[in-house]
Amino acid sequence: MTAPVTTALPTHTDVLIVGAGPAGLTVAASLTQLGVDHVLIERADSVQPGVKAAFVQPRALEYLDRLGVADGLVAAGAPGRYFGFHDGTRSLIRVSYDNLDTPFPTMLLVSQQTTEEHLNRRLAELGGVVHRRHRLIAFSPDFPGVTGTVAAPDGSVRAVFDWELATSGDPLADLGYLVSNWQEPGDPSTPEAPGPTTVPGFPGRAEIVERYARQSGRDVSDVPYWVAFSRWRSACINVGVRARYLAGHMVDDGGYQRYVRGSAEQGRQLGETARNALRELGV
Repeated sequence: MTAPVTTALPTHTDVLIVGAGPAGLTVAASLTQLGVDHVLIERADSVQPGVKAAFVQPRALEYLDRLGVADGLVAAGAPGRYFGFHDGTRSLIRVSYDNLDTPFPTMLLVSQQTTEEHLNRRLAELGGVVHRRHRLIAFSPDFPGVTGTVAAPDGSVRAVFDWELATSGDPLADLGYLVSNWQEPGDPSTPEAPGPTTVPGFPGRAEIVERYARQSGRDVSDVPYWVAFSRWRSACINVGVRARYLAGHMVDDGGYQRYVRGSAEQGRQLGETARNALRELGV
């Protein structure tokens, strides 16, 4: 059983979800449970085969458990008890999941296709709908909501939405992430080893943005915002990982401990970089 497919797109909704991947299906199932009006659109006509994501983390399983999906997904997958990094035959880091404070102390090895199939079935059970073969073409502010243009299988449909949630991501968010991590010769030193982009021959950050604008035709004037967002995000992730380790929620054979000792300085530098990015925006 999969979520019903309809071609009649509503002309108004509280939330538009673009993309029926794991994130979009999870949001749709959650909103259905809560009774929140929404529309979920997806350009593909069915769940796509193949492996794009190969595992589900414990915290994600905890949330999927609220939707009634976790048990079936665990039964369909294979438990991963630890993860590790290797340099050839030498083990650098080995981190166990066994002692995590969670009902699901495992990295569940399961394909994205299987995850989507389980979420589709659950969404259908809850009465949710996936509008497949629909694509968001454009959207613009239209107080008090947003006007979006959606291409249906038989033509374009004009619809009005209160607000829009793109689970496929804003393209400039990806560009901002790339730019924020793109090192150039002469950049301040970091606890990490210099990346390959510091080698002569690689383009600089400004050239990367210029190429993207030229090839995509998109307005890149908001890229500084997304660079600042990415740097704050990295700083917050660093603090969160360090806090979990220091609280005893992460177990390893010593390699991760060495990382955490260096991550304090890295976290400070990430915070300063994020603050400077906001100052450049005038915030």
